[in-house]
Amino acid sequence: MRHLYPKLLFSVTLYLSLLTFPGCNGSPGETALPANKVPDLSIDSLLHNQLADDERTEILVIGTPHFNELADSFQPSFVDSLITRLNVFKPDIIGIESMPPTMIREMSGMNGNAKIITQAFADKPVFYSGLFAGNSTRAFPGTDSLLNSGNFNDDVRLKIVKELLAGCDYYSALLQWSYLPEASRTHNNVFNDSISAKLNAELSTVNEIHQLAIPLAKMLGIQKMYPVDDHYDDLNLLPVSEQLSAEISTHPLYKEIANAKLYTELSKKMSQAALNKNLFPLYLYMNSPEYQAADVQTQWGFFLKTKMGSGLDRYRYSLWQVRNFNIASNILKAAAASRGKRMIVLIGAAHKPFLESYLRTCPDIKLVSFSDKLN
Repeated sequence: MRHLYPKLLFSVTLYLSLLTFPGCNGSPGETALPANKVPDLSIDSLLHNQLADDERTEILVIGTPHFNELADSFQPSFVDSLITRLNVFKPDIIGIESMPPTMIREMSGMNGNAKIITQAFADKPVFYSGLFAGNSTRAFPGTDSLLNSGNFNDDVRLKIVKELLAGCDYYSALLQWSYLPEASRTHNNVFNDSISAKLNAELSTVNEIHQLAIPLAKMLGIQKMYPVDDHYDDLNLLPVSEQLSAEISTHPLYKEIANAKLYTELSKKMSQAALNKNLFPLYLYMNSPEYQAADVQTQWGFFLKTKMGSGLDRYRYSLWQVRNFNIASNILKAAAASRGKRMIVLIGAAHKPFLESYLRTCPDIKLVSFSDKLN
């Protein structure tokens, strides 16, 4: 054994030691269950007690309306109350409903449906990457470590913005751009005035990432956004989308769902929130257990009740689950790098109950209630 490399020797020793643990070699040991006792095999139950509560990563999943539905009336002040409350929560990570840069780069280089998906969900990242990727293949090394340190001047920040845009990390680039003083965002040595004007205009885009996530990140001094969305499921959904739409629209249950009281009530609350110039009550409503339960039963229960002969209803529901499983995976990847810290995930409200049901099984995660923490 002394001739083995130390690393290999350690591995062999560890393996042999495992064989001596009670129960590993067939011996019941001290942890044996009583006869006829069926163990609870949920991972959270088995491992939950291994961590103290303050060691877990706190995750607050925020179901959001999509601000483009309020585009004609929206003002940034509508979310002031919500941003103030989230600032008190002080998340270390902000997850957003956007495709991760690696997924964008992969799918934008493919043909067919993959290209259609990136055009639909990642047109801005692809546009800016096309401008800069040709002359920037991570030519400014250490971008990620610099972002983590937050220790750089405006000239370096401008180069970081370019690198992030080249790599399809559009929202992190916009966050960095927002940190720059107005003079640097108007004239600089990295971007021509036309591109600078475009980037300034991007900051005014009416959606929840530009108007809520980025301002909150800037207020907290966060340097990077974490896109957690997933659209690989659409590669399977697009080929059958026309047939599925036709079958859904002619199904007897469709009108019942389309005219459901839940959604007419939601529309009224959105209009009222705009009139009151405050979206926080709307967020309270959409993140309430009552709304979430009704939404799951109405919107997704539909696909389990329709019993289509083609089976496309079940196919659609399964792909929805696939998307949410993948989003949960992306959330856990981000959380893994910030163990024991706090994360918020800003995502369409329909995703929230699915994501929480998956994350609830993780013993190292502590889910935070929106109303308990922010109301």
